[in-house]
Amino acid sequence: MQYSEKKIMRILKGEADVPKEVTARIDQTIRQIKENSGDRNMRKRGFRCHAAAAVAVIILFGTVTAGAAGFFLWNQDVAEMFGADEAQQRELVQKKVTGPVEADAEDQGVTISLEQSLATEKYMYLYFKITAPKGMKLSERTFFEEQELLVDGERLKLNYSGGIQEGTKDPEEHVIYWEYFVQCSERDYMNGKELTAHFQNMIQFQEDRTLEPELVQEGSWDVSWTVEYASTEQRFEINQPLQGSDTVVKNIVISPISMEVTYDLPRKKVPIQAYTEDGETEERFEWAEPDVIPSQYRMKDGTLEDIVTGVIGSEGYLNTDESDTTYVTSFGCRKVYSTDEICGVVFVNRNTNQTYELTLR
Repeated sequence: MQYSEKKIMRILKGEADVPKEVTARIDQTIRQIKENSGDRNMRKRGFRCHAAAAVAVIILFGTVTAGAAGFFLWNQDVAEMFGADEAQQRELVQKKVTGPVEADAEDQGVTISLEQSLATEKYMYLYFKITAPKGMKLSERTFFEEQELLVDGERLKLNYSGGIQEGTKDPEEHVIYWEYFVQCSERDYMNGKELTAHFQNMIQFQEDRTLEPELVQEGSWDVSWTVEYASTEQRFEINQPLQGSDTVVKNIVISPISMEVTYDLPRKKVPIQAYTEDGETEERFEWAEPDVIPSQYRMKDGTLEDIVTGVIGSEGYLNTDESDTTYVTSFGCRKVYSTDEICGVVFVNRNTNQTYELTLR
């Protein structure tokens, strides 16, 4: 992967609390690389190559403190939103849940750039920065007429939800942030493929949202990059009934940003009121959801961490055959977890608040 000078400087210095003497050394190294890289075109290519290598050298040989090294490939707003401390930031870089990504698109003076991605076998979180020309005011009511995600140019096998991320620290009125939670229908579906985030025509809703939105800027933005991540999911075979319940937890799959639980759940019909095309009411039914759901992780040090779900997920019986009782709940998390430190899962009955703890290791 090649890096622009802007991206490399962000990796080297932009998000890290780097000591002054290290900053000076970085600047000196980059100047020397530029001066010793031949003609203009070679200087540009040489800078990208050698400065990218400089990142690894600085981290590997301890030029930067251990804490600062964890910041290089993290947007600190994302780290704060996901509760990722310095150790977790370093861990997820090492596990290739996150890594260097250079992807942006510019049209009509508006630039959309991918600032952070977190990816595992089935879930992904994407964080984009939208920068308009100074003087153009953007807000939490700014949206796009069209937004979609494409895999190798096609919209396939993705469930996603996106929108403005509120509460970021950027004071600039012409800068906002957009986030996507993504779920794949198949594991490892995205790895090695080109993902494109498409945005079309920037609009702004009125405060009461009763009027038609105003067109802020015509334009089309396609932010494309190759998705690359390593396997981080851990699967635990449980096959244990929950006391006082007819529910059996068959297995649990956890990753740093997601969780999946497979139950053996006897089917129960729940009547619901539905309406025909003529407006007449009719009785239908749906299958009851599990009463018992995952609530907390038990960590090796004995502490409990709440499982913070994101805005994307799925659940239901694995097959339409009514004799099959395999039920799967899967969801992304709005918090990162050190999966190697998880030793148990606490379930809670949403009707009685009774808790059940299952050991994973």
